[in-house]
This record gives sequence, structure tokens and C-alpha cells, in this order.
Amino acid sequence: MLPELLDRGRSVATLAPCQGEFGSNRGFDGSIPDRRGGLFDEGQGKDRDAEAVEIRSDRRFRFDVDRTSLWAAITRIELYRQWWPWLHEFEGSAFSEGVRWRCVVKPPLPYTLHIDVILIEVDAHSLVRARVEGDITGWAQLTAMDQDCGCEVRLISELSPASDALRRIALVVRPVATFGHNWVLDTGARQFRNVALHP
Repeated sequence: MLPELLDRGRSVATLAPCQGEFGSNRGFDGSIPDRRGGLFDEGQGKDRDAEAVEIRSDRRFRFDVDRTSLWAAITRIELYRQWWPWLHEFEGSAFSEGVRWRCVVKPPLPYTLHIDVILIEVDAHSLVRARVEGDITGWAQLTAMDQDCGCEVRLISELSPASDALRRIALVVRPVATFGHNWVLDTGARQFRNVALHP
């Protein structure tokens, strides 16, 4: 079962514009510009083991609605657990700057992740930046841009295992960690499209 899942996790469908989603993993330098021209860099202070299993993502997903409609859906945090069955627990009061979300994530792998997501910057309809703490640490940024027939969401992240158990798994069987990461992103985007945008 696991080898089959890993094989499936290595490929992401690429579809023509306005027909669905596409994803890609590309190298990223770990820093993103902030509005003041500085850097939002969570890379300092990480040990070598964490860097060895760091998972960097730069993925894009297309949706057949405009940014306003997408934002109206994605900010309905009270529905997150209905949309995403793998999100076993979720505690969050709002979709706004400074708010901390407590999450329990269960990918189809022999471990469960307890993570906090702290919203660092929220610019309605266009940008969300967050810091991740807990079993996984790092940062993520989501941006949205209108397209001719919908909108495109870009998700950039740099994440590393923080717990000893996860770090050992990732060091020994890196494809397992990569698969779990990609599975959450791809499954989450598909479920969001099918359930939240087109119920």
C-alpha cells in the first residue's frame, strides 16, 4: 500500500488553463519580501538535521471563481473540519492577523501532526503569511491573483519536522515525509474545490 501511495505522490496532474489545478515543487531560497522591502525569513536557528529534511514547496492551484468568491469561502474557518476530514481537530477564532490556529492533521501515514498556525499578515483577497509551530515548524505564504476565467492561488512554504520521532522518519525515509506533505496540499485543494466552492 505505501509504495503505491508514494508513486502516486510523485506526480501532480497538469491541466490546461481554466480546466482545473496544477502543482509544482521548485526550489525556493527561504525568504520572501515583506511590504517594507525586508525579508520574512524563518531559516535562522535551525539545526542540521532539520535542514536535511526540510521540505520546500512552490505550488499553484487554479479555481474557476474570482478572488472575492474564493476569499469568502476560505475565511469560513468554522467549516474547515467539514471540508477536510484529515483535519481531526481545529481551534481558531478568526481569519485575521495575530490569530493562532491549533490543528491536528492526520495524513494517510502512521503518524499524526499537532501544529499551530499563527497568521502573521492577512491582506484580504490577495495575501496570507503564516508561521507554523509544533511537530512541524517553518512558514507559509498564500497569494491569490485573478485570471481570465477564475483565479490562481500560489502556496509557498518551507517546513521541517520538529519532533524527534518525525525527524527520524524523515531522515530515514524522506519520500514518506514528502508524500505526506504533498498529499495534504493536493487533497486539500481538491476537497476545497469540490466541497467549499461547488457544494
